[in-house]
Amino acid sequence: RRSLCNQVAFVATVAHFGSPRIPNIHGSVLTDHRRLRSALVHPYLCAFPPDNCFFLENCTFESFVTALSSLRRVVESEAFSSLLVIVQTHVAKLTSRADKGAYLLMADSQWTSTRMAAKTSVKLDDFCAELRDIKCEHKTVILDVAHNLKPPDSIFRTRFVYPPPNVGEMAAKLLECPVILSASVAGPSATQQRGQSSSKDAGGSTDAEKKAEDR
Repeated sequence: RRSLCNQVAFVATVAHFGSPRIPNIHGSVLTDHRRLRSALVHPYLCAFPPDNCFFLENCTFESFVTALSSLRRVVESEAFSSLLVIVQTHVAKLTSRADKGAYLLMADSQWTSTRMAAKTSVKLDDFCAELRDIKCEHKTVILDVAHNLKPPDSIFRTRFVYPPPNVGEMAAKLLECPVILSASVAGPSATQQRGQSSSKDAGGSTDAEKKAEDR
């Protein structure tokens, strides 16, 4: 069947990282990505036109930014009624004065210093600003952002592979659209617990997670 509305999708998943200091994301995220891809373009399921879909797997900083720019050009070329954005990766928290904020980590993100982490990752503020400026009647953003146990807080560290507790609320305010926050936590037995919350109670999902040392 044909899609009932002019839909566009942007799905990016990063599970493997070049830096040994950024833990790879284990579990089903890549399987989820491939199943999403099949479901979104299936003519009898979601029926997204394949030419209107962007699927990025283990993308680099450059490929992510380039695809996001291409998404905007595609949407601006004709009147789209629905935009779906799904991002699965680590969201890091940087606390230094110059680079403070939340960042989407890419496959080639560097962790040698806070400055390098900021330069090679996508700042959440910039990502949200780019999406917010895309003219589309309906937008939905899903962020799967926490994939390891929460590291202990420390005044001596300026970067953490873990999102701020209010990351969902931050994104919703910047995007001005619905945001669904998902967190996958791999425990000692390598099983996964998954929790979802809307942007209004995003902090609650992270508060329930246990603490462990960040690599």
